Amino acid sequence: MPNNRADLHGLSDLHAYPYAVHWHGQPGTALAYIDEGPSQAPPIVLLHSVPTWGYVFRNVIPWLVQAGHRVLVPDLLGCGRSDKPHDPAAHGLGAQLRGLSEWMQDLGLHDTTLYGQGLGGLLAFRLALLQSERVERLALANTRSPLDPRGRNRLAALGARWFAWSPIYPLIGVLRTACQTRLDTATRQAYAAPYPQRHLLATVRHLSGWHQWDVRKEKNPDVTQA
Repeated sequence: MPNNRADLHGLSDLHAYPYAVHWHGQPGTALAYIDEGPSQAPPIVLLHSVPTWGYVFRNVIPWLVQAGHRVLVPDLLGCGRSDKPHDPAAHGLGAQLRGLSEWMQDLGLHDTTLYGQGLGGLLAFRLALLQSERVERLALANTRSPLDPRGRNRLAALGARWFAWSPIYPLIGVLRTACQTRLDTATRQAYAAPYPQRHLLATVRHLSGWHQWDVRKEKNPDVTQA
């Protein structure tokens, strides 16, 4: 069964992101991640939001590695260089948490500093509870609690449904709106590189409504009982 993985040709020499990619999981639902710095150092895990991917941390990684940290940056399932599953159920909060939990367990991470922004922050919030024996510190930015209804509103819900329905996702336009500084051509091309075909953005469209998620409505017990 095809896994909808983006053609990785040209992604090995990305602008300001010259890191080797590693894989975790079965073909079709495998996470791509980078692992830099001393292997025995306490790990720092950086979780991105959408429509970005691990590339968003390109300016932070060198500083953390230089300071002696082990830095791990996974691309969320369906984003960046990770596999792009066809099944919409593989895109949701439960599937993302399950994949990240198994990844942390299989890598044997302990004393972890977990940082998440946006959707990555929502996932980090839950992941820190699911993997409390592995997470020592938690840092969140530009996100909300999955139990806080104040993060949801009708206008944002309509926008999320439109992105989920529409076959067109204006990736660069959304990035330009979200960024306070101008994105140069090389940076725009790097953000778009994992999505050479329109259908590969399906998960990004689906996840764009992350701020509307209510964990209490999730059927996955791994999500609701944490």
